[in-house]
Amino acid sequence: MNNSKIKVVLVDDHQIFRTGLLASIHLFDDLEVLVDLPSGEAAIEWLRTAKQLPDVILMDMKMKAMDGAETTAVVKEKYRNVKIIGLSVYESHSHVVSMFKAGAGGYLLKDSQPEEIAEAIREVYHNEYYFSQNISIKLLKSILDKDVLKANKAKNPEDLNEQELSLLKHICNEHTNAEIAELMHLGVKTIENYRNRLLQKTGSRNTAGLVVYAIKKGYIIV
Repeated sequence: MNNSKIKVVLVDDHQIFRTGLLASIHLFDDLEVLVDLPSGEAAIEWLRTAKQLPDVILMDMKMKAMDGAETTAVVKEKYRNVKIIGLSVYESHSHVVSMFKAGAGGYLLKDSQPEEIAEAIREVYHNEYYFSQNISIKLLKSILDKDVLKANKAKNPEDLNEQELSLLKHICNEHTNAEIAELMHLGVKTIENYRNRLLQKTGSRNTAGLVVYAIKKGYIIV
């Protein structure tokens, strides 16, 4: 067994979906599935006797008996370092919020492409959170754990200049590039260039990443 691989467990009550998900993950050399399980109860029992804990669990949100949020809460209480990504056919905000409040670090729709699934696993494993583009910024702000983020604020945040801070705050307020250009009295192309530089400087991959960064650093309050 290659210890350099990210160890993954699949939990879903549909065998056909687990088989498809297993095939998708096998496409990537840096990921390894330890086991696929049919229920939350089975996952908890497997973890209790597991010789090796997974790095990431892909958790179906809607299962019989124990649903994904209930199972996630139990897992996170006993195995804090295990990361969890919720899987669902739903885009309902209530489903997403329930998973993140239970301790999940990511959320994916079940029709996600293999590349996005792999990206989500890597992001949650390395950086705690993964937010797909279908999650709005307002929802993102509502589901982030305020106490955890407050505790995680960096003591020595990256040096953002006044212009970069202004841009970041406008992005977090969901303004478009054109709107930001007008507010900052700059050209749209200049704003696009500044946004790209801000992504690089903060290590963010997208707008959602910038929002998480801003909240973690205390630049905006949720």
